[in-house]
Amino acid sequence: PVIILAGLVDGSKTSVQVSWGIFGLVSLFIFLFAIGALTLLAINPRFVQLFEKLSNRLPGRLPLKINELLSLFIDGLSILKDPKRHFGLFSRSLPVWLLEGAMYLIIALSFDLQEFFEPALLLVPVVLLVTAVSNLATSIPSSPGSIGTFEFPAVAALTLVGVGAGVAGAFAVMLHVYLLLPVTILGLIVLWRGHYSLGTLTRQCDKHQTGKPIASDTVTMKEGK
Repeated sequence: PVIILAGLVDGSKTSVQVSWGIFGLVSLFIFLFAIGALTLLAINPRFVQLFEKLSNRLPGRLPLKINELLSLFIDGLSILKDPKRHFGLFSRSLPVWLLEGAMYLIIALSFDLQEFFEPALLLVPVVLLVTAVSNLATSIPSSPGSIGTFEFPAVAALTLVGVGAGVAGAFAVMLHVYLLLPVTILGLIVLWRGHYSLGTLTRQCDKHQTGKPIASDTVTMKEGK
């Protein structure tokens, strides 16, 4: 959406033309601004206090919920306080994103999405854009497996640059299937090999969250006595 609003992409049904210099500068600026803002949020408590003051003006229990989420978010940003760990996180996450982007590109080629772009090489930055927006959207609390929140931004990004809505929708659904299916199968194998059940894992999760023994644990303790 930023690219479209800035006039950097002129989308039609058949082609996309990009001013690479402006596109690179704007992308770099947005990236550096986001990293700087997150770093300041992690190391300077005044920004957190300012955000809490703003959220406290909201009605009902919203301020409490928002401040809880903010606290969890800030805890996750604690790694940004250490430059070495910051660089280590970046150097380790970049290959993961590139490998996932490569998978997106292979599936995009199987859908002949390069036919929508002239030159076809423009498919590479478009795929990287889809990789970024679809993965970031999954951080929004939603349905299990982020069904819907993954597909919608992916389809929106593709249609904004000229890909047909039907092709974009099929591509997004197939992407999600390829992302979910391997880890789901692997998880089921681990459960089977470890002789676990979903009920057992659910009870253990409830016990961890409440700090209280579950009913089956109580029975076991009494029998042990």
